[in-house]
Amino acid sequence: MHTIVFHGINDYEIDGKPDHMAYDSFKDLSKRDKEYILDQLPLNKYIDMAGEENLYVFSYASLGNMKDTAEELYDFIQFVKEDAGSDKVNIVPISQGG
Repeated sequence: MHTIVFHGINDYEIDGKPDHMAYDSFKDLSKRDKEYILDQLPLNKYIDMAGEENLYVFSYASLGNMKDTAEELYDFIQFVKEDAGSDKVNIVPISQGG
């Protein structure tokens, strides 16, 4: 099952985009961005168990508008389902999402 980790981070860009616009699988992120995310979130055991190809990270501006974030999350879920070829995903909320 493909998993989305949902968390808030501010003042960082992933692959040159604001962090809440990261529409990539973890496996497709640069080494720098992977290191940053793993420094912020305890995901190493999950990656060891499930693999990078099954992890997607949705980060958002935690001081932003929650309605906008909810709409972005919905769009991201649709992206992951299409990218993964799956009709379901797991969501792991962290921070305001948890």
